[in-house]
Amino acid sequence: LRYDNMILPIVNALKYVGLMSLDVLSYCIIEALSDPDKAKQKEDDTNIAWWFQVLATFCGHIYKKYNIELDSLLQYIVNQLKANKSTDLLILKEVIHRMSGIEISEEVTDSQLEAVCGGTVLFAEAGFFSPIRHAERSNQRLQEALGKNDMWIPLCLLASQQRQSIVFGGEERHIINGPNLNQN
Repeated sequence: LRYDNMILPIVNALKYVGLMSLDVLSYCIIEALSDPDKAKQKEDDTNIAWWFQVLATFCGHIYKKYNIELDSLLQYIVNQLKANKSTDLLILKEVIHRMSGIEISEEVTDSQLEAVCGGTVLFAEAGFFSPIRHAERSNQRLQEALGKNDMWIPLCLLASQQRQSIVFGGEERHIINGPNLNQN
């Protein structure tokens, strides 16, 4: 059974819990992600497991809405990338997408590219980008978490190394249609 339609009601229900409970939730998320008994890929090794996709989406929503410390999740992603596990880039993609309003796309039209040069209204009216009006605080928190311990440097370097590993081969199997690593 898939329960991805329950993400938003659960996220909204968490407004009734305290800060300690949110910290425990953050710990439980990292514990669930690091469970070696759960496969993050389906048995065919070409698609992402549904539980992992749903948990990544949940992470994006929860870290956007609540003031949960991002450092531990970002450090987990860095550690996974050091271990040559590119599947966990999906978590980073979802967190960046939800917290900043930036949506990754392979094909951008000329009008959408020109809209980026304008203000926030033109940016939102392009019809391609997510609404950014409610993302200012979460965007600031994401920037602070990435800059706090210069976390953005290892994330960028390790993500580019994963791209190299996917393109030129390696021992680890990668999911090409998962986190899009073809962005320049």
